[in-house]
Amino acid sequence: MELKRIGVDYTRRGEGDGWSWRGDGVEYSNLPSPDMGGGFQLDNAATAIMAARMLGRTFDIGEAAVRDGIARAWLPARQQIFPGPVERIVDVAHNAQAAGALAGTLAARPGTGRTHGVLAMLADKDVSAVAGALAGQVDAWHTATLPGPRGGNGEDVARALNGLFPGQPVTAHPDVVTAWRSALAGASDGDRVVAFGSFLTAREILVIEGLGR
Repeated sequence: MELKRIGVDYTRRGEGDGWSWRGDGVEYSNLPSPDMGGGFQLDNAATAIMAARMLGRTFDIGEAAVRDGIARAWLPARQQIFPGPVERIVDVAHNAQAAGALAGTLAARPGTGRTHGVLAMLADKDVSAVAGALAGQVDAWHTATLPGPRGGNGEDVARALNGLFPGQPVTAHPDVVTAWRSALAGASDGDRVVAFGSFLTAREILVIEGLGR
């Protein structure tokens, strides 16, 4: 098994459409961007190219296939943004690293109004680390209880947020649907609502809102 390290064995340069990749003795330029939010997606794409190059020693994976694969790559709820008078963002972020990436996206596209956070997590996840990564990016919080034996309790999440962000409004709800609808009802034009914390959180919102691609 070969170990290939980004920044050492292969590199990528640039941002957005037109980024380039170099490694394994070749260079691809003017590559498309993955249709998913988060600056880390280019690192993911670069790693996928390296994997394709390694597979290409057995399978015929040419440059055209690489470009097409990147252009078509998409998964729901990866910083999925729905524009409108109230912008809606749904992300599966459930650890501090992913929440930090979400915070970076929010900071890079500041809104004109307030940001309402909807947070529901599994009970074994670190609420403080995840929510703390969004410090300074959320103005009001709505928490929710997730179903199932591993589901975190919205009241517990709310208490953690009250400790992290004293003075910020925090409202606990019995479920994700109620929390999402309450956040939207309290939002004005120019505000945005950001939901994250679990794959379950994202799934429930996408289902109730019919927000598939």
